[in-house]
Amino acid sequence: FWLSFPGVIRQLKLLNPSLTVSLDTNYDASQIWRHEWLLPILDLVDVFLPNDDEALGISATDTVDQALNVLSRYAKLVIVTLGDKGAKAKLSDSEEITHVPSPKVNVVDACGAGDAFNSAFLKIWLANGKQKSKLSECLRYAVRGGAFAVTNFGAAEVLLHDTLLKGLQMENKSQNYQSV
Repeated sequence: FWLSFPGVIRQLKLLNPSLTVSLDTNYDASQIWRHEWLLPILDLVDVFLPNDDEALGISATDTVDQALNVLSRYAKLVIVTLGDKGAKAKLSDSEEITHVPSPKVNVVDACGAGDAFNSAFLKIWLANGKQKSKLSECLRYAVRGGAFAVTNFGAAEVLLHDTLLKGLQMENKSQNYQSV
């Protein structure tokens, strides 16, 4: 299946050039990250969403910034989630790495935080027409989505309510966000 996956993505992009492909890897307990199929797929991915452990393993680097630099040679946009430290992102055509810290929340259950982050990011990124100038805003929205998800038990029931995200945004309005 995976060996034919790049061909499927290519065909879909030919049929619909505006198609956005996102990829979130699963944690590989075997620590064998560099499968022969992964890098060819990344060349076709618009938004790559690994967590910090996955990014370090796949890129065979020592720091998240190094991983972002390596992985952004393949995917157009790489976003590395950092748990309670927020997220970092890098566009393939930029040297800038954007960091958005996570708001302080009471963690109840981390299940679903990555999915909440991903869905929040993709929702706002696509709604804004994938504008590079909106990357920080989209990351802030996604970090709030992930932060909100950990304040409740379970993954499914909290994904994602705009009114609750807006409430979390207001609670953390004074949070500073930065690009490095």
